[in-house]
Amino acid sequence: MIQPTYLKEGDTLALVAASRFIEQDQLDRAVAFFKQFGFKVLCGPNIMKRSHQFAGTDQERADDINWALGQKDVKAILFFRGGYGAARIVDLVNWEALKKQPKWICGYSDVTAIHQHVQSLGIQSMHSTMPIHLSETDEESIMSFHALIEMLKGEKAEYYLGVDEGITYPKIQGQIMGGNLSVLYSILWSKSAVSWDDKIVFLEDLDEYLYHIDRMMYGLSRGGKLSKVKAIVAGSFTDMNDNTVPFGKDSLDILEEYAAKHKVPFFYEFPAGHQKLNIPVKLGAEVQIEDGVMTYLEAE
Repeated sequence: MIQPTYLKEGDTLALVAASRFIEQDQLDRAVAFFKQFGFKVLCGPNIMKRSHQFAGTDQERADDINWALGQKDVKAILFFRGGYGAARIVDLVNWEALKKQPKWICGYSDVTAIHQHVQSLGIQSMHSTMPIHLSETDEESIMSFHALIEMLKGEKAEYYLGVDEGITYPKIQGQIMGGNLSVLYSILWSKSAVSWDDKIVFLEDLDEYLYHIDRMMYGLSRGGKLSKVKAIVAGSFTDMNDNTVPFGKDSLDILEEYAAKHKVPFFYEFPAGHQKLNIPVKLGAEVQIEDGVMTYLEAE
């Protein structure tokens, strides 16, 4: 798996919007924030466009990604926000440019579709917070941005995972993949999908009905996607919904049930997803989980 070059002070990053539209004050805030850390910042030519709920037409949004991929000085591309729209433009992107000059692709939620395609090309990317959240001033949101900058610079990181009391697992090693469960499920049968075999799978989601979570996990189970997984790691499952007659299990109960069915180690409380503390994850990197601690194995 190819690891893009880490950034240093003075390097250039690009801001693009692949999904929902953004406002000028949000863009100004993001540019100022990253400049204060010594980065040069370029903005996609179409970043302020608007087409209904999207940040421009499909082609305009894809053109900005292609523009960023073609900029030799750009070391990282930060997707400004999620929502919906990224999966619509995957096939309009010139991915050959990324293969010729790998860059860090950063974002989460809807950007999961982009991450999957990048990983299918054999290139690492970063599941991370996005500039839209710079309007939030709480400590955990700001911490998430500092963690992103540290990871873009190649600093080491480790994560402490939750595991049920009394359960111990042998040391687990594998490539981490995943992101938003709903998006992953929606592209399973596309050419962007990555094999789940021998992977450590990270999952998170937002604003779903509990029975939808169960339906997706049942589909993954029945489709054989979970049978060779090395571990399932649950991030945040935020603002879950239930029916008048309760489903009877919460999101973690559901994931744990399917992990147990396939005899897959299950961890939770991973600090990533639709929550204030959204720590970056190097998708496609080799990681190790031992005694509930996840660390990266690749040379930094």
